[in-house]
This record gives sequence, C-alpha cells and structure tokens, in this order.
Amino acid sequence: MKEQLKLAEEIAREVHECQKRPIGKDDYINHPMRVAERFEDDSLKIVAWLHDVLEDSDLEFKDLVERGIDYYLCQVIDYLTREKDQNYIDYILGIKENEDAIKVKIADLMDNLSDLKNGNMRDKYILALHILRN
Repeated sequence: MKEQLKLAEEIAREVHECQKRPIGKDDYINHPMRVAERFEDDSLKIVAWLHDVLEDSDLEFKDLVERGIDYYLCQVIDYLTREKDQNYIDYILGIKENEDAIKVKIADLMDNLSDLKNGNMRDKYILALHILRN
C-alpha cells in the first residue's frame, strides 16, 4: 500500500503541477495534500491525493488502474469525479453510494471551506456537507 501511496502523490503532483487554487491562489497541490493529511488510513490517503485528477486532466479511470492504483480505490475516485454537465446535487447524492467517497468528500469540502469567505460557493459546500452527513 505504501508504494501506491507514493504513486498517488506522484500522479497528483504531475496533474496539479502548474495549477493554482481559484480560492486563495496557492499551489493547487497543497489542497489534495491537506485532504490526504486528514486520514490515517493509507487507502483513504490515496483517494484523497487523487480525488481531483480525473476532473483536472486527461487521465481516465483505466489510466489509474494501469499505473498501479487499486481497482476499488479507482472506483472511489470515480465516485468523486463530477462529470462536466452533471448537476452538483446529483453529484453529491451519487457520492453517498460509497462510504469511502463520503469520507474523502467531507474532508475535501472542509478544506475548501477553510479558505472561503461567505457567498454562494460556501453555501453550496455547506449544503453538500449536510447532505453527506445525513
């Protein structure tokens, strides 16, 4: 599992290398790193490192499997990947189908909320937290 964790961090760094966060303008890689740091379990850390890579790159589910990420963990990452035209609430409701996806999404939302001021995005994330926790 330690090799997969190292691989997950490498993939995340490749994908997010030049990206900046729209909120706060820090390096994007700091976001999945902070989300991963919230977990003790290596499987959840792997998912946390990779939770945005399918949305933010040309990588696909099969690419992660081929590179050596466990198939089940790729499924969890897939739950966390929002399709381009997918309604946000439908996306959140889909995450509720997998306990590990719920845990990582809550950690993701908590990190996003940590540097957001009041406004529509904050309200959307708070609603998502409410849905995932109930």
